[in-house]
Amino acid sequence: MLNQIIAWRGKPLAIRVENGPEYVSARLQNWAENAGPGLIYIQPGKPQQNAYV
Repeated sequence: MLNQIIAWRGKPLAIRVENGPEYVSARLQNWAENAGPGLIYIQPGKPQQNAYV
C-alpha cells in the first residue's frame, strides 16, 4: 500500500512514526530501507511530536 501511495504522490524524505510495536517491526524497517524514505521515530511519551495529534 505504501508503494502505491509513493507512486501517486512521490517519495517523502522520511516518515514520522510512533514507537509502538506496529512501527518498529523488521518488515517496515526493511521496506523503508529498500524503498528510500527514512523512518523518524518520535520520543517515547511525546505524542505532541505527532503532527496529527
